[in-house]
Amino acid sequence: MAGPEAEPQHRRIRIAVDASTLIGPLAGPGVATTHLLDGLSAIEALEVSVFAKGLAAHDLDARLPKGVAHRQHRLPPRLVDRAWRSFGWPPIDRAIGRPDVVHSLGDLVPPVRHAAQIITIHDAAPLVAPSLADASALRGWSSIVRAIRRGATVHCTTAAVADVVAEGLHVPRARIAVIPWGIPPLLTREPVEVDDLVPRSVERSIVALGVDGPRKGISDLLAAFDQLADDDPNLGLVIIGRNGEGAPRTAVRHADRVVRTGPLSAGATRTLLANAHVLAVPSLLEGFGFPPLQAMTLRVPVVASNLAPLREVLGDAALYTEVASPSSLAHALDAVLSNEALRRDLTIRGRARALQFSWTTTATAMAELYARVAASPAG
Repeated sequence: MAGPEAEPQHRRIRIAVDASTLIGPLAGPGVATTHLLDGLSAIEALEVSVFAKGLAAHDLDARLPKGVAHRQHRLPPRLVDRAWRSFGWPPIDRAIGRPDVVHSLGDLVPPVRHAAQIITIHDAAPLVAPSLADASALRGWSSIVRAIRRGATVHCTTAAVADVVAEGLHVPRARIAVIPWGIPPLLTREPVEVDDLVPRSVERSIVALGVDGPRKGISDLLAAFDQLADDDPNLGLVIIGRNGEGAPRTAVRHADRVVRTGPLSAGATRTLLANAHVLAVPSLLEGFGFPPLQAMTLRVPVVASNLAPLREVLGDAALYTEVASPSSLAHALDAVLSNEALRRDLTIRGRARALQFSWTTTATAMAELYARVAASPAG
């Protein structure tokens, strides 16, 4: 009599993630890639590897979680950059071990020949507001459009961006998956002293967090701060983050109470943010929004631009202001600074809202998407 049949051994799905966003200083896409890889590496059904273009790709290994392999290819970086943008050639999947799915999270999307392909579109800036898009995003946009025309599945982190992509690039909604990010933790083992960063005269602070570039609305925030600082000699403004492309240089009347810290450690960022009276998010364009969610985890109220992606992510847990309106921004900030009941309500709502986002949930949903596209006829 034959014994019981052994259960079939299912092959793990081979996923190759473009980790080019991890090269150099990390912006939002690089932060997202880091935490996504952490989550994916814990899923047994996946065999996760990464690849990258660029001369600094060998530096990736130190940023990869355990169990994620780095597939180094021999394609010349400069040739690849030009060929992928202009011709959609050569395909990357043959050079990195023929994965089942290739997932691109950067501005330049490599072509594939046999693998299924997923591309993450963070905010579609080249499509909706080219003047606010980074130069690298503009250069790489044609590769995104080409990948979509060849059948790539699109991942967006908000339905608001998905709607823009569907309409602007004529992508069927069935080929767009909306999977939100989690919240990057600001981990630190012990408190970090930051007293030397903030003037002694500052007793209350407004904080802005992120790469300072045209899309972040820092000019509007500086103008709003001047309005508030005229009547409050103890109010300060702290702008945390590196200067991006086209960062504004706006004259400020109360420059002695404006601090531009540049890049800081997670511990210093956490300390400054936790001590803030309000986080300002005066953006002109956003795709998701890590800083306001990070502030909410630290029980800091948030004032944010009335943008569809931010409203989707933050819900009723933020106070919204007109976009590109310093007077509206000043009014909203003053409301939070002067009304303790409003501050407390936003803090409670924000903490509850932040609990809805998890990298484990993100990775699980992404693994399901990988399985679906790998099994599809197009994949």
